[in-house]
Amino acid sequence: MPRSNEELAAALQRGDRDASAELLAQNQGLLTRWAGAIQARYGLSNLLDDLVQEGTSPYCKRPPDLTQGGM
Repeated sequence: MPRSNEELAAALQRGDRDASAELLAQNQGLLTRWAGAIQARYGLSNLLDDLVQEGTSPYCKRPPDLTQGGM
């Protein structure tokens, strides 16, 4: 059973490095729909891939390693 977004966010905060990829995979369709809506609303033709990439960048950041005292 997949973890909820809330569970994944909590896992990220605890330093679970796999939670980021799981959260991204779980929300890829939503990000694509939002990017498509932005593209259509503002007439940003041929930028869908860039908008999706921009939306995924927060998911791709490595969380700090809290076990080593990093913040």
